[in-house]
Amino acid sequence: MKALTEYMLQYSFVFGSIALIMSLLLFFVIIYSKSKRMNDHDVMSWKAYVNTWAVAIMLFVLGIFLVLR
Repeated sequence: MKALTEYMLQYSFVFGSIALIMSLLLFFVIIYSKSKRMNDHDVMSWKAYVNTWAVAIMLFVLGIFLVLR
């Protein structure tokens, strides 16, 4: 784990760019998903939908942090 962190910090622009691209692709997938109404989902699929937003936001913040480092 320590080697991965050191490698990520050594090549921060590359890893940051990859994280930004992944987050933007995930944002597009979420935005163009079938339905955003709660009535069309059960509790677990709605929770997965919200967690996908959280992962996309965290990837975006990680990418910005690494690119600006």
